[in-house]
Amino acid sequence: MRNKTLKIAALSVITAVAVLAFYAQVLAGSLDKGSRYAERREMVYGAGPQVGDLKAKGGAVGVYVADGLAIEGEGLSYKVKGEPGRREDDAAKRAVSAAIAAKWHFIKGENGSMHLGVGAGGFSSDKPLDHDLASQSLSQQAELGFSYSLKENVSLKAGGRYQRIGDALDPGVEAMAGNFGVRVSF
Repeated sequence: MRNKTLKIAALSVITAVAVLAFYAQVLAGSLDKGSRYAERREMVYGAGPQVGDLKAKGGAVGVYVADGLAIEGEGLSYKVKGEPGRREDDAAKRAVSAAIAAKWHFIKGENGSMHLGVGAGGFSSDKPLDHDLASQSLSQQAELGFSYSLKENVSLKAGGRYQRIGDALDPGVEAMAGNFGVRVSF
């Protein structure tokens, strides 16, 4: 039930972001080939009943390899709220991840843009997130979001993200997140 609610909420957020970006033409900073950026990020994940909630903080740096197409590296640290009923000493409390992603800004306007991103990396927690999952595993992500320019080189970014934590043969943990960030382009 909770997973279904999370998926409906995430789909609603993504739809609202898409409509807003399309009609308001929101985006920020230079998207030209060769421009670079650094971004501070915060996220809240709903990871289902087997894990609980994850809160993430971190950042990313990226470079535009073509107009509107960026490659970025991301690092996050997580606080894990364990599943109900799991013994406290068995539950993961902290985790970190590092990932590489591609972001395509497919709607570009004077004040902002909308992007679609995909990426992969590694995830490591102090203890397994799930009984069937190792402490170190792969992580895959997909994101839909927008950014809005505050100044020529400063913008706000928001979006929705799907993240799967687990190797190809693991059942894995699926999580949906809302994220917010501040980007500085240079």
